[in-house]
Amino acid sequence: WNMAANPAQMAQLAQLLTQTVAGNMEAMRGAEQQLRAAEVQPGFGLVLLELLRSGSVDASARQAGAIYFKNYIKRQWCVEGAGGGISSSDRQAIKQHILSLML
Repeated sequence: WNMAANPAQMAQLAQLLTQTVAGNMEAMRGAEQQLRAAEVQPGFGLVLLELLRSGSVDASARQAGAIYFKNYIKRQWCVEGAGGGISSSDRQAIKQHILSLML
């Protein structure tokens, strides 16, 4: 995952986020597991922000993404070490991009 997310990454992320709210419990659990595995990768939060900013992504995927982003920040912001957490460079970029997203 990197900030210059390729279209395939964005499509996969949007599909996983859509599955988290689809109502099919099995699909929801699978999508959540895949998202949890991906969120510890450097740049994941930045790709998620890019998805939220994209007008070409389905509104339900963006809404699910906004909720996931909030929970991701809550889970990972203060985590240190190899078990996850958000790198300091990603934190700086998130701070910069979230402001432009809100304006």
